[in-house]
Amino acid sequence: MANACWDSNLINSLKVNGIRMEDEEELKGGIATIKSMFEYSQAKRPDLATDLFKGIEALDKDLIKGLFLEDEVLSALSDLDSDKALGLDGFSLVFGNFCWAMVGRKVM
Repeated sequence: MANACWDSNLINSLKVNGIRMEDEEELKGGIATIKSMFEYSQAKRPDLATDLFKGIEALDKDLIKGLFLEDEVLSALSDLDSDKALGLDGFSLVFGNFCWAMVGRKVM
């Protein structure tokens, strides 16, 4: 049964601009052309290990890799929109901002 369905998935001919192509090489070229029309290229993402840190001084590298200060974390949490979806722990940012005095020490 599987072999019977296999035959129906083959492309025997292709019509492009009114011209019918039946030669195997022409079909490959036509299909590749149509495929390329629907593909999009992704922009190259920078490699953090090489591209980003090339222009950063050694002192700045240490600051980036260092620990965050409690004031920096609290400031970043306060700047975020607090009505977003719950986090992985089941709490929203409203909870983190409201209860920072209790949970801040455990987080840091």
